[in-house]
Order: sequence, then structure tokens, then C-alpha cells
Amino acid sequence: MSKVYKPLFHVLISHSYYDDLKCEDFEIKPTVETQRLLSRFKLVLKKERSGLSLLHQVDEETKEPFLELEEGSTFHFSMHLKNTSFYNFTELPESPSPKSIYSFDNSNVVVASQDEDFVDYQLAIGDENVLPLSPRTVRYEYTTQGSLVKFLVYDDSGVLILNKEVQGHDGTFSDQLVLLGHPTGRYTIAVEVDGEIVNTDKIFVTDLIAFGKPFGVLSIRKDQSVGYGKTSRFHLEFPNKAVSWKYHVRLTKDYEGYGFSIVDKENYNNDETRSRYTEEIKFAQNSTNEGLTGEIVTFESGEVIEETFEPQSIPKYESPKKSLRLVLSKDEKNIALDDLPNPAVNNLKSEVYIDV
Repeated sequence: MSKVYKPLFHVLISHSYYDDLKCEDFEIKPTVETQRLLSRFKLVLKKERSGLSLLHQVDEETKEPFLELEEGSTFHFSMHLKNTSFYNFTELPESPSPKSIYSFDNSNVVVASQDEDFVDYQLAIGDENVLPLSPRTVRYEYTTQGSLVKFLVYDDSGVLILNKEVQGHDGTFSDQLVLLGHPTGRYTIAVEVDGEIVNTDKIFVTDLIAFGKPFGVLSIRKDQSVGYGKTSRFHLEFPNKAVSWKYHVRLTKDYEGYGFSIVDKENYNNDETRSRYTEEIKFAQNSTNEGLTGEIVTFESGEVIEETFEPQSIPKYESPKKSLRLVLSKDEKNIALDDLPNPAVNNLKSEVYIDV
């Protein structure tokens, strides 16, 4: 009898920078614990260019699962960046330190949409996704004037796994928290002082540190968002970065008496021909020039409103914007330079130099 497999869930990674929205910037690897889980329940991991799928074996006739996963079983996948320019065009909540990591999971997700076959969920990307990395033995310290201090550790399900009374010295309470035997994942450390919780910190406990720190960890937990009826699709969507652009126009000859401007000639009312940019880009000249050889005329994205410069941030997209025109005008004479180059992705200052 042939084996029949059905998707348990999909993870789809996208990025608004790319024209097709598909993000292929990561190599995704199951952790050692997850590999054991896959083997135990005879699951098949299918890696895809912009995500992954997890398949489970079902009965050929009834379509019931061959082995049913235990509630709370969690799959962890390390995310390793393949594109070194990723940070340059991605708007991330904050840059993780060498001792922290991005942690994405399906806790507290809500249904974004569904049909007869799929249920779609949006995975969050925010400040709460940046967590300190921790080995399974961690020293924790807290300063307080209280007398009875306890360190409490909860797993990602809210189950108390450690309750430790701590001795202090001169108001500083410190102790080793040993989480050996507990799985990879998020944990919450709570400080109880004289019977009241006064502080909580989240950490991500993993052995991944020993194998080189990845960009992040993707965790999918078997809960109400992962079932055996409709297939769950978890969407991890990275937003593109928006920055101010600057153009520096170097005059290679005299343009005395000319006016300088940069205009956006795109037709935003035509949805068929319009690029991914949704609003007109404006530039204001922020330098005073006489139009003499060797001068630099500088423009910055934005406009002057009531003598106040209002900057405009321009989103970064894979395809360049080709509708920007440099215009030099004097009396009835116009000199136009079309299709101004865009700042390169790796150009962190988003500045462009042009010779005219």
C-alpha cells in the first residue's frame, strides 16, 4: 500500500522589497530536537525557496493521521541569512545584539483569512520578537530592597518549571537558573518580591549558540492554529525600508541663470502603467548655487511647506524607479536628464552623484 501524505502546515516567507514578494534570502534548518520530532512522528519536511512545508502521513481511505502529534509539540527552525544586503532594505524592529536573536512563532496568532482548504495566519514582526539568547544554564540578577525574593521560570505555555528562593547581598539577588532537560524555546523569568511579581524578562533558550548564531528562529507549536482539517499557512512578511534620497548634481560647466529641479513624471492615475510607487516623489533643493562650474546642487526628497522642509521617505524596491527627471531651465530653454539612477541598495546614505 502506497504512503499518502498531506500538508500539516506551510510557512510562507515574503518581502515587500521584491517584485514577486517572495523572499528567498534564508536557508532554513530544523534543530536537532525538531529532527527527532520529525522522525518520531514520520513527518516529511519539504524545504522551499521561500519557506517550508511539513507533511504528515494519513490513512489512504479515511485520510486520518497515521500518527497524531501531541499538543504542545513544537518545531524549531533556524533561519540563516544568505543575502548580506538584507538589512539594507528591510525595516526591522531593532538590530539584535550578538547576544540576542529574532524569534518568530505562532503564539497568539489570529485568523487572517480562510477558505475550504486553508487557514491563513500572520506571524508578528515587532520589538517583542527580539529576545536575549541564553544557554541552558543562565545567571540571573536583580536588585531590590525586598527581603523574600524568588526567581520563577515559566515555559512558553505558561507552565511554572522553576521556583527558586534567592539569597541576596546588599540588595543584589543573583543565582544560576538551570534549564537542563527543557526544550528549546521562549521562557519567562519572573521576579517575586515579598509575594508580588515586580519584573519579568523573556529569554530564548537554545543550543544553537554552539553552532554559530543564526538570524533568527522560527517556531511552530501544535496548538489550535495547527489542525488536521484545513491546512494552516503561516505568513512571515518582512517590510521594506523607506529612506530619504539625496541627489548631488556636479556642474561640469557654467549654468549661470538656470533653475534646477527634479520632477517625478510618472502617471499615478494609471494603474496599468504605474510602478509599485503609490505617490509622487518630490525633491527640494537644499543648496544655494550660482550655476558656476564646480558647484554642487543638492536635492533631498521632500518639499518646503510654509518655509519648513518636510522630508519624504522613499520605499526601497527591487525594480528601480525610472520616472525621475533632472530639469535645468532658463527662459524658454530646458535641459532634461531622464531616468535618474536610484541609490544602490548598499548605499546606506542613499545618495547619488550626477555630472551635468
